Amino acid sequence: MSNVPTLEEFEKELLDIAEQYRLLHCRSLISIRQYLTAYELVRKYVPVGRHVLDWGAGNGHFSYFLMRSGYRTSGFGFDNIPKVCCALGPEAYDYQRGLDPVRLPFKDNSLDAVSSIGVLEHVRETGGDEAASLRELRRVLKPGGIFICTHFPNKYSWIEFLARDSAAARSRPSTLKWQQRPKYFMHRPLPPPASLRFC
Repeated sequence: MSNVPTLEEFEKELLDIAEQYRLLHCRSLISIRQYLTAYELVRKYVPVGRHVLDWGAGNGHFSYFLMRSGYRTSGFGFDNIPKVCCALGPEAYDYQRGLDPVRLPFKDNSLDAVSSIGVLEHVRETGGDEAASLRELRRVLKPGGIFICTHFPNKYSWIEFLARDSAAARSRPSTLKWQQRPKYFMHRPLPPPASLRFC
């Protein structure tokens, strides 16, 4: 493993490899910088060398960041192992492919930190449940472990409104009336698990 890059160096590195590894949303500095808060939170609150899970690894861009930053990195997702994560060698990355929408294949109290970068809002798409997923993350985190959750949708944002409106319109033949739309902003609040430290 080479030296840990600064965030600016990492951004340039990610730009250089984005096309090769099909990291479609990492092909410009503007799109990469949407993850800057997550990068900074990890580096601020998680000491280098600790075991971090990239929960919902997707294309692997955040796992790659964790590995390049000196963390012992595990990834979890429902797809094949992200190719970008293989670039640093097979020993650098522990990827677990999921079969269960909630249960994680890690021992109790085994992880120092978990990152959720735009994942929690998608658990129902795989048959999961937000509260059950948070309980499962608490189970695998060590006492005092760090849970970093970014890119959580703002239920009042225009993007979320349009996404829900679009999804609802696709699911039924009739057009929604304006008076019906506010109900799509309602959701059940999730109580934070008591043993997690939120950044």
